[in-house]
Amino acid sequence: MLAEEQMTTKPGYVLVYDVYTWKFYRNLIITFIVVLGLNWLAPKVLPFGIFGLFYVKFDLAKLATIPWFLLLVGPGLAILHALLTKRARDENLEIVEKTREAVRTSILCGIFEEVKFRWLRFFLAIYFFWGIDTLTKAIWTSDLWQISTKYWWLSIPVILVALVILNFAALIGSGILQDETIRGLRVNLVALIVLLAGIAVDIAIIALVGWSWIKWVYDVAYIPVVNLITQGRLSELLTNYGWATAAALVSVNWTFGFGGGHNYEGPIGMINAWIIGMIMFWMVFNFGLPIAMLVHAGYDVLLNVIETTDAVSELGSKET
Repeated sequence: MLAEEQMTTKPGYVLVYDVYTWKFYRNLIITFIVVLGLNWLAPKVLPFGIFGLFYVKFDLAKLATIPWFLLLVGPGLAILHALLTKRARDENLEIVEKTREAVRTSILCGIFEEVKFRWLRFFLAIYFFWGIDTLTKAIWTSDLWQISTKYWWLSIPVILVALVILNFAALIGSGILQDETIRGLRVNLVALIVLLAGIAVDIAIIALVGWSWIKWVYDVAYIPVVNLITQGRLSELLTNYGWATAAALVSVNWTFGFGGGHNYEGPIGMINAWIIGMIMFWMVFNFGLPIAMLVHAGYDVLLNVIETTDAVSELGSKET
């Protein structure tokens, strides 16, 4: 089943999908607020408005160009897995008994995964790549950078010592935030600021040292490979909206959680999640985000039907 990208467990409780937790929706709200703030600070970065993907469009010509091969990979893998594997009777019974719950979960995940990954995290990733690219260009052309590179024998040791101290402080801050016995708004706020500062500085250093190489990998390998795998269906999206948007599109489907978050489903689940994620981007830009939600939910329900049918078949066979 193509479900929400993460599941949480608590002692004494059964496995619970994040889509049923307040934490999931709280994070959506926080991300939305952050995107709103970034759009207010830099309104020209996003190539579309905050709600620009919320439209419904039916184009018969576009419908004929749906990448059916990619869309059928997930169900095909699910059917192949069903034919080649056998489950224990108890496991099959559990699948059948939880069919209604699985379908409900699939619908919720189909809707809110699109909100999370094809809208909010996608926009956040655009700002992420644009911000690092802009920051590195500004630093590379600054007088301070010129002086630091000129007197590298002095600046490098100073930077290394400062990094060690800051990262050690960030590690302590992370420990304080995770320790539930430490209470107090001021202490936790200071710990959060130190942790975020450490992360920001580390990202800045990595960007300064290797950003040109990272961009080169995206331009020469990552983006072209994604375009090839998706049979050129995303070529317009990967070329017409700027580098930050293209990098965000190919990254949000894995680096920012969606594909990698399905690792509990094994290699097939991870590959399937990556493929359906790319198809959903194509759906969003051709038919609108609401249609992508419906298609994603229907896709997940189809995978549930295949799994349940297989379970019923195994229960009815003489070998079970």
